[in-house]
Amino acid sequence: MLTLSLAVGNEVWIIMKTTIYSGLIVLVLVSLTAWSDPSPLERRATISSGYIEGYFNSNEGLVHFPLTAMQGYSELFDVVADNFADHWGKRLLVAILELPVSYWLAPALFTPFHEFGHARVIKAMGESYSYSSAGYGRTISGLTNYWSLSALRLITPPIGFLGNGIASAAGRLSLPKNDLQSEKAYVGLHATRVVLSAGGLNNQMFLAKKIATMIYERNGHMTYLPHYVGNKISGFVYAIMDQDKNPHNDPLVNGSSDPGSIIRGYQNLGLSINHRDLKILSLASLLSGTTASLFKGYYDYLHHNDPVVRPLELFGIRFPELNGYINASGLSFEVESDYRIAPYLTAGLAYEFIWKGRVNHNVTPRARYNLAHALPVLNELWLRADVVIGKGVGGSFGADYAPFLLERNNFWSRLAYSADVHIYNTNTLYGERNIVSATFGKTVAADAVIAVHMRY
Repeated sequence: MLTLSLAVGNEVWIIMKTTIYSGLIVLVLVSLTAWSDPSPLERRATISSGYIEGYFNSNEGLVHFPLTAMQGYSELFDVVADNFADHWGKRLLVAILELPVSYWLAPALFTPFHEFGHARVIKAMGESYSYSSAGYGRTISGLTNYWSLSALRLITPPIGFLGNGIASAAGRLSLPKNDLQSEKAYVGLHATRVVLSAGGLNNQMFLAKKIATMIYERNGHMTYLPHYVGNKISGFVYAIMDQDKNPHNDPLVNGSSDPGSIIRGYQNLGLSINHRDLKILSLASLLSGTTASLFKGYYDYLHHNDPVVRPLELFGIRFPELNGYINASGLSFEVESDYRIAPYLTAGLAYEFIWKGRVNHNVTPRARYNLAHALPVLNELWLRADVVIGKGVGGSFGADYAPFLLERNNFWSRLAYSADVHIYNTNTLYGERNIVSATFGKTVAADAVIAVHMRY
C-alpha cells in the first residue's frame, strides 16, 4: 500500500508540474500578442510612517521600501541602457549583463522583508526580537532593526556566489502550554507556530502582490521581473532546501528551515501538508497576469526599446493574479482581478480559499475612484477602499493625492501624499497574516500609514 501511495503521489506531482509549466508557456505566448495601454511609467520614492518599524509593526507600511528601491534601480537601468539603445543586439547584451545585478539586488531587498514577516508576528504578540545575518564566513547577531539587516544584506552575496549566507529573526517568544491560554497565541498554540514560521514566506508573496498592484496602477519596468518571480518562488526554493537538509522532517535535525517548522505545526493540528504541497503553492502562483506582463516587458524592450511593463487587460478586465499563502487553517490561493470601468474608476474582487486544509473562504470587493474627475482643480485624488469578508470582517480605506501635474524640472510638482487605514481581523485570512497587535486575545487591530512620495 505504501508503494502504491507513493506512486500515486508522484503521478499527481508530475501532472501538477506539467500543468504549471504549460500554463506559464501559454501565458508568455499570449502576452506577446496581448494589448496593453501605451501609457508612461510613473516611479515613486516613498517615505512612510511604517518605516518606524518598532512602533508601527506594519507590513503595509514597511513594504514601501523594497518597492522604492526597485523603482530607483529601474531608473538607473534606463540611464545606462540609453547609451545602447540603437540596436536590438546591444539591448540584448544589456539585458543579459543586467540579470546578475538584479539577482543580487532582489534577495537583498526581499530577505529583510521576509525576516520582518517573522518579527512582526513576535512583536504582535507583545515580545521583542532581533535579527542576524551571515556572510563571508561570519555571523552578526543582535541586529535590532530592519534597516541594519537591510544594509548587511545589500553587501552579502546571494546563493551561488562565494560568501553567501542566511539571515534570521529570533525573539523571546514564550508560547502558552495549551490552546486555552490565548494571551500569546492569537489563533491557538500550534496555529500560532504555523503563522510565526510562515510569516517570512507570506511576506514575500505579499510583496509580489504589491509589485503586481503597482504595475496595474502606475505601470512597471522589466527589471521588476527577478523581484516578482523571486518572491513568488521562494516557497519552492525553501522547500527544496529544507528537504535536502531534513528529508524525513525529523524535528531533532538541526538546520530545518521554515517549511519544516510549518509542516510540523500542521501535523500538530492534524493537517496532512507536506513539502510537495508547499512547492505547488509557490509555483502555481506564477500563473498570473503580471508574470506575462513582465515577460512582455522584456520582449518590448528588445524589439521596441521600451522597457515599460503595462498591465494586460481584455475588454478592461485585468488578467487575473494568483497568490498563494500559508495560514493556520491550511494553504490558500487568492485569485484577484479588476475591471477598469473608466480611466478614473476601477472595481476589483479577490477571492481566497483554502486549497489544502480546513475550509475557509474570504471575499474582498474593492474600488478606486479619482475624485479629480468630478473636481478637476484637485488634479489627482484617488480614493480607495476594500472590505475583507470571511469569518470576520476587516479591510482598508485611504487616499492618494497629487496636487500638481508632474513636471520633472519642478520639485514641488513631484510630490504626492497618501494615507491609509487598515483594519485587521484575525478571523480573516488577510488579518491573521498581517495583524499589527494581537496580545491578550485581541482579534481586531488597526493601523494608519501616512506616506510622502517623490514622483519621477
